[in-house]
Amino acid sequence: MQQPRGASPSVVVGLGVINVGLVCSDAIARRAYGLLLERLCCRLASTSDFTFGSLALALRKWIDVIVMPITVVGSDLRVALHAIRRLRANVPALLVVAERDSSSVFRLIGGTTVSLVLQEDGLAELENALAVTAAQRQYFSRASEAALLKHLELHWADPQLSARETELLPLLANGLTLEAAAAAMGVAYKTAESQRTALLRKLGLRNRVELTRYAIRQGLIVP
Repeated sequence: MQQPRGASPSVVVGLGVINVGLVCSDAIARRAYGLLLERLCCRLASTSDFTFGSLALALRKWIDVIVMPITVVGSDLRVALHAIRRLRANVPALLVVAERDSSSVFRLIGGTTVSLVLQEDGLAELENALAVTAAQRQYFSRASEAALLKHLELHWADPQLSARETELLPLLANGLTLEAAAAAMGVAYKTAESQRTALLRKLGLRNRVELTRYAIRQGLIVP
């Protein structure tokens, strides 16, 4: 996973004010996050809940990054991620997760390129994540990355795979190109290519289709 630590809004050249699309199901939370984002020098371009129709209207606005505070995980999040990929696949999403132990969230985002922070990370981390994500780079706070890796270790682990191969598997299974997966992991294309070859060989799989089926059976991605 790419971990662009140390990047800050002041070094993201040319962005200016970040236009945010806020996706939140609770009206009070939407208001609170709207005020918070304005405090962080963002412009609240649109707000919506997690329904497809509401998202479709909101995504017509000019948006640099979609912010989704996640408190209760359900099918709504799956709908929202699907809608974003279908309607505005080029707009990056940043999830703000309430609980460190968020296995249901991690299962839903497996293989996607969303950025991730925890509520406990604080304002400075959120500000950093907004700037990096708006610049079209994936961001994980240290706490969220540790929680995600712990989830993978607890809920799925294959001793024959290396840590990098385990990380690459859901990215490829969820449809990312090898180039995009390499960028998300922060490794060179040739390195990711070598890891893909080893991954398929160790699991006895022949191609991406078989890899995707394997990932679904293991619960690494949601079909």
